[in-house]
Amino acid sequence: MLRYKNTKVSKLSGGQKQRVAIARALAKDIPIIVADEPTGSLDKRSAENIIKLLKEISKDKLVIIVTHNYDQVEEYVTRKITMHDGRVIEDSKIKPISDDVVYTEHKYKKY
Repeated sequence: MLRYKNTKVSKLSGGQKQRVAIARALAKDIPIIVADEPTGSLDKRSAENIIKLLKEISKDKLVIIVTHNYDQVEEYVTRKITMHDGRVIEDSKIKPISDDVVYTEHKYKKY
């Protein structure tokens, strides 16, 4: 992707902008990524790529996805919390976290 190294973010496609946002979050080395509608304005292929990228990231960090399109993330989730009017109406463990995930304790700086 070096061909975009001098391109302003405003000139990138929706999928590219989402990747830049994720890269910025990863660059800060924070323990939790909150992705609010990460695929909202993307075509199907770009949306699938972003969800797969977030799945990869979830091996090392807690990834919280806020979405109105549960079907799009259903195969990846380990826990589902449904809210309505600011209240939790469902909190379900969908499946156990996969065994290939290795948890390590991180020391994070306070920002």
